[in-house]
Amino acid sequence: MTILYVNEKAWLDWAFTPSYRDERANLLDTIKHIVLRKGSFETVDLWQNYELTPPRVIENWEVTGYPKDMYVEDMIEEGIIPDDFWDKYDIHLKEN
Repeated sequence: MTILYVNEKAWLDWAFTPSYRDERANLLDTIKHIVLRKGSFETVDLWQNYELTPPRVIENWEVTGYPKDMYVEDMIEEGIIPDDFWDKYDIHLKEN
């Protein structure tokens, strides 16, 4: 299995961009629940609770050979990436 590494800073920049303002309430709610459950919060906690994966924040995405202009989940749904993608690749947050 090939490990894909998500750049922590790039992911945080993406997750908190103004264009995702509607998602901000969801992010803050997720953070609140993590803090209430664990008593603390780390980027990895939020990342593990997020559903979308933008390839542009994956440092070694080029090893997949797939385009990086859509979310991984959307590319799987549209047939651009095969359904067994997550059987071949695992994704890890690379903390900066």
